[in-house]
Amino acid sequence: MELLSTTTLSGATTTISSISTSYKHLMILIENAYAGGNIDLGIQFNSDSGSNYAFWGVDTINGSLNGRGSLNTTEIILNNSNPSGNQGKNNGYAIIHLPRYAVTSGNQLMTAQYIGRYASGYSGGNFTATYAKSAAITSISLDAGNNTWTAGTVYIYGVN
Repeated sequence: MELLSTTTLSGATTTISSISTSYKHLMILIENAYAGGNIDLGIQFNSDSGSNYAFWGVDTINGSLNGRGSLNTTEIILNNSNPSGNQGKNNGYAIIHLPRYAVTSGNQLMTAQYIGRYASGYSGGNFTATYAKSAAITSISLDAGNNTWTAGTVYIYGVN
């Protein structure tokens, strides 16, 4: 693994571009993400806001399982919302894998795991997604839903 990028989350959306396509696999690590209020971590590739994403996952809120997913969406959403209106979401962590991200067409597989803390507990989950791409992935955007990132670091690693 080689560290390709270290980026601080800020604003409503943080975009990391000019990602090298010289590797076989990308691993993205998000640490200490915070956006305040209810957030859903949204992920887009190559600034593509078309209906080219599909995802399915299971998340837990203090041990209660919830299945979620959607087809033909404009981004992949990892549910990290605060249940029951709890505020103070902090310490959000995610690890995202993109095998064969440099292939220029077909469906891109993505797997992700995340956990986040809110005022009275934790939520976390495992997600699988696909992205119908027409180019290698060279840009990743992370949005905070209806909020603004106030903390967090994104590390992108190239894996051979």
